[in-house]
Amino acid sequence: MSGKRRNSTSWVMNWSKAQVEGRPWLVWVLGVLLILSAHGAGETVYKSIELLTHRVPTQVSFLGAGYLLVFLVVSAFFYIVSDAVFLRDRQVEDMGEPEPRPHLILLLSKLNPVSVTDGRPNFYGLTGKLQDDLLALKRIKVDSPLKRWSWEQALRAIRHHAQENVLETVTVICSEDSIDQSVWFGKIYGEYSFPARLYFAGRGKRSGIKCIEWHTEASITEIRNDIIGCDFENFQKIHGVFRDLLRHMAREGRRDEEIIIDFTGGQKVASVAAVGITLNRRVVAQYVSTTNDEIRYFDITAQKIHRAEPE
Repeated sequence: MSGKRRNSTSWVMNWSKAQVEGRPWLVWVLGVLLILSAHGAGETVYKSIELLTHRVPTQVSFLGAGYLLVFLVVSAFFYIVSDAVFLRDRQVEDMGEPEPRPHLILLLSKLNPVSVTDGRPNFYGLTGKLQDDLLALKRIKVDSPLKRWSWEQALRAIRHHAQENVLETVTVICSEDSIDQSVWFGKIYGEYSFPARLYFAGRGKRSGIKCIEWHTEASITEIRNDIIGCDFENFQKIHGVFRDLLRHMAREGRRDEEIIIDFTGGQKVASVAAVGITLNRRVVAQYVSTTNDEIRYFDITAQKIHRAEPE
């Protein structure tokens, strides 16, 4: 019986928190409702005390009881969702390795054209076998720290979430400099035969957010014609792209708890925007260390840091 009660309580808490995530207007509406009902609730409590103590004959109206009920329900709701509304410091126990998520958003950094050929590092020939290539690139980094390929970490991020075929989509946001290199990334992605669909996203040249699925090299024409590369050093612009992309994904039926944003490829401003957009949402942000290849997951609402050990 106690187990059922705990499950019911957990369901109510999860449902309540899900209602306010991504809906800041709802918090304001409930706040106004709490304030408006407070006076009537207080008066009802006062009259009830008078009635119980028999000091003054009085009558509690149904309207007053309604005010009190609304006040108590909204107060309880705010208490339940406090973690999702108010950021607070607290100690969190180790949650272990995070589970892969179905939808991954990546920031694509620009490659130095001098050090690559069609996006591939000049110091190593990619084989199309992901595990072999990542191990080889890791050994090269250890032996020659200056030999690095920026897109290696993106492949590590994809591999982690592709475990057990969990990953369904990879959405890439390009910078103004890397938009022309998207064809390279699309080809390399295809060579590894990832089952997840690949999209390139950004501000549409006409209006709104634009997501284009990568099929073949012919897709690059549509990408160049319809998508504007984002300025990774402009907080307002990159934050706006994240916001509108998450709204677009919600309309497509992709829930916040299924989405993760990898900000490894972005510059510092883009990284701040990526982490910031997850505040008080079930979307989380991740970073793949360029030093030890460790994947770190950040849940800003609960102030958690999860680690996935590198292979």
